[in-house]
Amino acid sequence: MAPIYITYRTKKLEKLCTNLKEARKQIGDKAGKNLILRITQLKSFNNLQMVPSKLPWRREKLQNNNNRWSVRVDSSFRIEFSAIDLNEDLRLIEKIEIMEVSNHYE
Repeated sequence: MAPIYITYRTKKLEKLCTNLKEARKQIGDKAGKNLILRITQLKSFNNLQMVPSKLPWRREKLQNNNNRWSVRVDSSFRIEFSAIDLNEDLRLIEKIEIMEVSNHYE
């Protein structure tokens, strides 16, 4: 099985999620490091079912959006993404698009 395939909504978002210096600059030192770590870890899973639903990950389907999910970066930030593979069976979702990194409390 291949790891989850990740795309990004914008080049700016891709830079935030893959460049430690940019991540630290935009969201702070600790959250920036955690973001890069979380993206690296996401790439190690084979499908969405393998992403833990318990903390610290807390994979969850967002309310009012059938195809939007999130995982925690830390207690404030989360990565929001859409499944490219539209399927109710999480084992069959192997491609995601990162839509945003948001501060959940702002």
